[in-house]
Amino acid sequence: MGLEDVLPVVLGARGCAAHIRFTKIAWGGDFNFSPCPLPFIEVSRSDVIHGNYQVMPAQLENLRNTAHKLKYRLIAIMSNDDVLLSCADLEPLRHQVQEATQIPTEILEISPLAGRNQWAGYDRALGLLYRHALKKPLPEKNAGINMVGWKWPSRERKHDIGACLALLEKLDIRVNHVIPGGSSLSAVHDSLASRANLLWCPSYIGETLEMLEKEYDLPLAGYTPPYGLEGTTTWISELDSALGCQDELVEKALHLRERYEQELGPLRAQLKGVRGFVSGGPGRLPGLLSIMADLGVDVVAAALFWPHPSSKRTFPPIIDKLPNVPKTMLVAPSLYELEEIAENEKVDFWLGGYQEQHACKRHGIPFIPITVYTKSHQCYEGVVTVAEKILKALSGFDFVANVFQSIEDE
Repeated sequence: MGLEDVLPVVLGARGCAAHIRFTKIAWGGDFNFSPCPLPFIEVSRSDVIHGNYQVMPAQLENLRNTAHKLKYRLIAIMSNDDVLLSCADLEPLRHQVQEATQIPTEILEISPLAGRNQWAGYDRALGLLYRHALKKPLPEKNAGINMVGWKWPSRERKHDIGACLALLEKLDIRVNHVIPGGSSLSAVHDSLASRANLLWCPSYIGETLEMLEKEYDLPLAGYTPPYGLEGTTTWISELDSALGCQDELVEKALHLRERYEQELGPLRAQLKGVRGFVSGGPGRLPGLLSIMADLGVDVVAAALFWPHPSSKRTFPPIIDKLPNVPKTMLVAPSLYELEEIAENEKVDFWLGGYQEQHACKRHGIPFIPITVYTKSHQCYEGVVTVAEKILKALSGFDFVANVFQSIEDE
């Protein structure tokens, strides 16, 4: 949804699109989707049962007008769960849309709502984009790299992508493209000319990136997300290996790291003996645990939402660096399990997703949002940011304004 010239169109029975429409509105401010239309092809439930997917003339006209007005170059039709379960052939519908709009149209057969493995969805969407790009002649190789991963499209210095770009610039690494959010189809095609793909979140690790590594000379680096001192150094080390720099990048990175090491001394002293809970996805959780290890914080319990195969590789070395092994490690937890942690463990602070704030409020636990924030938690600088946030929370600062908005000092 963050690509400039790709139009996502949701196909489903009438009423089923309501959740996606609400999601788009709710997240519009953070992800800058508000100006972007999110069209729907809505059919009757009997049409779904019989696999009779005919787009009404008025819907086709709306699609055609939207696509041409905003100069979209690809239409991706995403099916709701009901359509996927019907197992109907969507090729006639794809052809109908493509003929009406005169714009290449693809079917993305992955559940946008209830799929248990959202990473398969990310990989399938990325595969659709590269399948489209590989129909053209390959560009010539150049010296830069790509950054790949799921984040909102902002390149502002204070946000995650911006923090990573700033660090790589200091290391004299040229970033050709950030894929996919905020990029374009031409960027996806041109990214095939880069020397490596550098992840800053493992959510896109899958068949597509592995295929690009094996068949199109695009080594994959960055399995360890760039959080904290050790995590960011490992991230740079993986890129160093992929580019064959023989530790040149690591030496530069360690020089930059020294400044933050000095800042952390007093912060570590204040956080000695503090007990916390941390949750997150397969990129954010190991990243935040890496920061906790840097700070010497005792992580009493942790929760991994949405497991990913890469977790088997990233978690063990990070767990080994913590002062103590977490007493409880939840995977895909329910809100009831999180409630039990809040009630029984009596932690000093809670780093978690916004839905977890309610349990913290009930039990008087200082809550720090890790999905809604205005200053990056990543790279060397992120460890200082998170440490200062924990200390503010412990002193009584409330980071929650309302159910959709956090409060932070700029």
